[in-house]
Amino acid sequence: MKNLGRAISDFLKQSRSTGIVEYIVKGSLIVYTFLLFGIPLILGKIPIPTPEQILFLVLTYAVFVGKGVGFLRDLAPLVILFFAYEAMRGVIIAGEQNVITDYWSSGQSMNGFEVNVTPRMLNVGDAVEIKLMTNDSSIRQASILITKVGGGPLTTEIFGVGLSDGKGSYPIKEAYSAKVFSEVGVYNITAYSPDRKEMNGSSAVAITRNVHYKEPVEWERKLFGGIPSVYLQQQFYREGQVSLLDIIAIITYCVHIPLPFFFASYIWFRDRELYKKYSAAFLLLAYAGLVTFLLYPAAPPWLASLVGYADGVKKVYYEISKTLSLVILPSLYYWINANEVAAVPSLHAAFPLLISIFSVKLWGKKGWLVFLYPIATAFSLVYLGEHYAVDVLLGFVYVFAVLAFVELIFKREESKRRRG
Repeated sequence: MKNLGRAISDFLKQSRSTGIVEYIVKGSLIVYTFLLFGIPLILGKIPIPTPEQILFLVLTYAVFVGKGVGFLRDLAPLVILFFAYEAMRGVIIAGEQNVITDYWSSGQSMNGFEVNVTPRMLNVGDAVEIKLMTNDSSIRQASILITKVGGGPLTTEIFGVGLSDGKGSYPIKEAYSAKVFSEVGVYNITAYSPDRKEMNGSSAVAITRNVHYKEPVEWERKLFGGIPSVYLQQQFYREGQVSLLDIIAIITYCVHIPLPFFFASYIWFRDRELYKKYSAAFLLLAYAGLVTFLLYPAAPPWLASLVGYADGVKKVYYEISKTLSLVILPSLYYWINANEVAAVPSLHAAFPLLISIFSVKLWGKKGWLVFLYPIATAFSLVYLGEHYAVDVLLGFVYVFAVLAFVELIFKREESKRRRG
């Protein structure tokens, strides 16, 4: 052990005189940057960095300029609390999220019968309509069997559903729906012909408990006379084609992931007191959103449209990202971040506005140019179908409320220091 300690000591002494540590830091930065960005580019993919990848790069720089310990000390609470927020954001509605995930993996079969359920996701006690269709117009009646995937306390069979010209429907009103779909989960809806057993078909419906599908759609229609996401996609999106607008929308959407942490790092190097306010506002904004997601889980436009509450909104991000070959490398951030019903408010819109406000504090008049960023992000979120316009507006309201609270707290602390 003594020999090992002496060897390490001799190495560090030599490094201070020859710059070996400097070379190691520079080399590690070059190697990591190449691995993170170079390899995906070589493979024809465009990488999107995640928060921890950005922070590693900045930390390497901080170590290089001799500020690594201070950087870790000040940014560690921000990073830990943010990742705790992300983990809780995924957990608070894990049951509902599991139902949504199970629904995506469910199949549909058609052996002479086509079964469609409207809407395809609903809360316990919501009305639903089962629509049947067959090409055999001689079939006048069908039966419906409803079973819970994975087993459950109730199996419901409905007999004598009338068909006319091969079409029929069976509405299940609220009171009966609460009995038929009494538990959260995925249910199989199977239709068959009593006379011809080989003719059958099935579909699935997802039953959640607290997710708000309809209200945001109604807010949009009352405020704007329609759904802005539908209008923007009709005007600008062309399936199978990637326009300049699509590229801008994807870029502004994706930089939401790493940019708040890169900006936090930049402020830390420039103004430590301003960094304290920024990090406090950033975390308070995240946790205010978390509380709202817990109390009011809401489906985004693309999900509401996909399951039957709104028409014409596509998840454009998936389609464009495939065409552009975007790739997000596996990371802790995406491993813990799983909540598709955290739409209200839009923190995707809130964080860019927060960055813009602190840019003015940092750079003065030049910082006003940064406000193009939240404007572009707001447009992108609505255009891509990731958020309603009302989500974006509510996200902006949260920013101003949080900033007012943070300023109040810091003023009180400053007054205490002066009196002390």
